[in-house]
Amino acid sequence: MSDDDKRIREILAACSKDSVFRSALSDLSGESDRHLNLTGMTNPQKALVALALARETGKRPVFLVPDELRARSLQQDLAAFLPEEDVAILRPREINFADVDASSRESEFSRLAVIRRLLSLEFGAVILTASSLLCRMPPRSDFDAMSLSLAVGSTVNPEDLAMRLTEIGYERTRNVEGEGEFARRGDIFDIYPVGSEEPVRISFFDEDIDQMKFFDLSTQRSTEQIREIRIVPAREFRILADKREQAARAISEAGHAASRNAAANGADRDTCENFIRNASQDADRILTGMPMAAPEKWMSILFPDSCSALDYVKGNGCLLFLDETLQFRKRLDSAQADYIQRFTSLFEKGQVPPSAAESIFRGAEIFKKLDREFRTITLSELPASGNGFPGGHDYSVPGRASDSFRGHEERLSDLLKKRTAEKKSTYLLTGEGTRTDRL
Repeated sequence: MSDDDKRIREILAACSKDSVFRSALSDLSGESDRHLNLTGMTNPQKALVALALARETGKRPVFLVPDELRARSLQQDLAAFLPEEDVAILRPREINFADVDASSRESEFSRLAVIRRLLSLEFGAVILTASSLLCRMPPRSDFDAMSLSLAVGSTVNPEDLAMRLTEIGYERTRNVEGEGEFARRGDIFDIYPVGSEEPVRISFFDEDIDQMKFFDLSTQRSTEQIREIRIVPAREFRILADKREQAARAISEAGHAASRNAAANGADRDTCENFIRNASQDADRILTGMPMAAPEKWMSILFPDSCSALDYVKGNGCLLFLDETLQFRKRLDSAQADYIQRFTSLFEKGQVPPSAAESIFRGAEIFKKLDREFRTITLSELPASGNGFPGGHDYSVPGRASDSFRGHEERLSDLLKKRTAEKKSTYLLTGEGTRTDRL
């Protein structure tokens, strides 16, 4: 363990000296399922207290924040105590109803990588934005069913493996160049799993996996031998082959039903035909296994038991922290209103089906789930009405932002002398390099 790691552990352990912290920890460790409302903290202090609670309970922290700006800010605060790569952010899915021929999949890969880490608990902390919770997702069981587990010594038919990789969204290429791709040369498979830092090379002896190793993409040299690997889907939405015909038929029927209802309500001919044409295009894509634009618009048909990212957290033994409840609720309402406005505009032209109205959760549904299915710890700067859960245990953890001492290090020196004389402990968290040396 490095000296920095020891100091960080010391800082987190110092929280246990605070009587309010000890009370909250005792409450959290008890049999009660009531929420905890912690108020009075600055933003950096929230990161410290949350990680200290996670450390004492042996659980990993998951944070719910209002927006992207706060997610990045919290990520920086957490990085003072955790390696930056251990702090992941789950961002909202981009719902693009336009049918584009080519688009970047970087955002989708990023989401899938965070989902994989959530399920495997391979993280120091995960941050979920309010908008990401509104996104409907396939049930967790579907994600697990489409993931592949391979191990050295196991028997796998290479042809079946290639078909399976294609089915879960991987693209077959001549040479692997990025995530979501695989290539085959005789008895050797190169696969770049989504969320992996490097691709993996799998060598077969007949139908037995003989070797697996990560390799460097530029040099093609092996970097690490491995015994097993789990490969997650390369697409968040994927209809397996045995369910495509039924799904395509249901979408086609829904398109015709939407057209009849529109005509009955006085819609023009173009609008009615749009419902049928768009449904037919999507049905054809499903039958051929091709991805379609915004599969969310058919969510109620394709995934009637869809869930929220919270369901991927549930049951993992994590601590759930909700940052600034009032702001979080407002951001949910705002994102929901923006989506409904987009839907209404497109629906009136027949460009999206009626089912698209249910493509996202309502903010009230998210709060209902947080209240009834989780023991949530709210973190707030001010103890305002609504900035926490009613009936929760309230704890005040006072703190204030420190002054800026950049360019005024002599003032910092005087403050440290004063605090030392008062037998108080002071920890300075700095970046690397000259700033650290100067302090």
